[in-house]
Amino acid sequence: MENRTVEVLAILGAAYPGFELTEFTVGVYIRTLEDLSQEELTQAAYYHIMNNKWFPTIAEIRQAVIEVRRLSGDYVSAVEAWGKVQEEIQRVHSSGTPELDAVTTKVVNGLGWRNICMSEENDSILRAHFIKAYDQIMDRHIAKIKTPIHLLQLEAGNALSIEDRSG
Repeated sequence: MENRTVEVLAILGAAYPGFELTEFTVGVYIRTLEDLSQEELTQAAYYHIMNNKWFPTIAEIRQAVIEVRRLSGDYVSAVEAWGKVQEEIQRVHSSGTPELDAVTTKVVNGLGWRNICMSEENDSILRAHFIKAYDQIMDRHIAKIKTPIHLLQLEAGNALSIEDRSG
């Protein structure tokens, strides 16, 4: 875990040679980015390099991960997700299991696959509920990327302290 973050910090350091990384700063970046994969970190670093003049904060790296996912099609709009649900209805009907991304699956499970399948084809109320629920779940999903829960649950002994800074 540590090595992948250090590698990405080296890439960023090469792109922003005026920024000086202290040992303490490297430690903070390692701890706060440890949940991201090597691929996500690297893609986010290059995305940031191509779009910003200054060395990224941790928040900017996490935001870059979200932007890369959007650009790659991993995150779709609620309307696009609804379109995928409609395609799956045609493909597997109410008795089958739809193949949907994680966010869309949560919404479909909440509304009920059979209920969605049995509704009128142009049920604008169901569509509106789906879109609202999708947006809420996507907001929570993105919030977890911005602030992973494991960082909020640090035990006092695991957090970097002021004393670590002087070491």
